[in-house]
Amino acid sequence: MNHFRKQEEAVNQFFSKQAARFDIEESENRIIQSMRSRIRQHMLTHLKEGDNIPRTTHLG
Repeated sequence: MNHFRKQEEAVNQFFSKQAARFDIEESENRIIQSMRSRIRQHMLTHLKEGDNIPRTTHLG
């Protein structure tokens, strides 16, 4: 695995670990919820029936 890929994997693991905590802490934040809604709506315009977005998971 090259150096860039190792760094990318480390960043992905960090953000994955923080995601659940962030979701809980920001669940009442109307600005973030609004932005998430806008992003979801935008993404839905690009997805076709049967498409899916794989979840990123981490080990550890």
